[in-house]
Amino acid sequence: MTVIEVLSPTNKELNTKGRELYLRKQGEVLKSDVHLVEIDLLRGGEYTLAPPRGKVIERFGDRWHYLMSISRVDGPHNFCIYPRTVRERLPVIPIPLAVGDGRRWMCRRLSTSVMKMGRMRRRWTIASRRLRRRSMPTTRRGSTTC
Repeated sequence: MTVIEVLSPTNKELNTKGRELYLRKQGEVLKSDVHLVEIDLLRGGEYTLAPPRGKVIERFGDRWHYLMSISRVDGPHNFCIYPRTVRERLPVIPIPLAVGDGRRWMCRRLSTSVMKMGRMRRRWTIASRRLRRRSMPTTRRGSTTC
């Protein structure tokens, strides 16, 4: 199971009940058997995500506006971090669903599923267009009636 948190301004304000409650919940989730995905799309406020700020800055610098973090049950203090600036497109992030699901396996499985869905959708669309052409009565000038 995965908890997905999108931070709100209340979570990032110093000395507020909302921040206190969020940090407590974050700690409980990190100690439990649940994956944690945190999404911070707010440019203001205090740093609130689970990965230590110093390590994030050490690895990526401080030139990011948005930050996404994934903490997995099988490695709760090994974070997958996705920093982005306002000029960059937000990333597609893998969402862990079960304990033991490898990140690569998960990404490959999702992309394979999306490709299969795309192929099925194209086939269905082509087939439905052919059916519509055959079954819908046409008026003068070749347009179809509804």
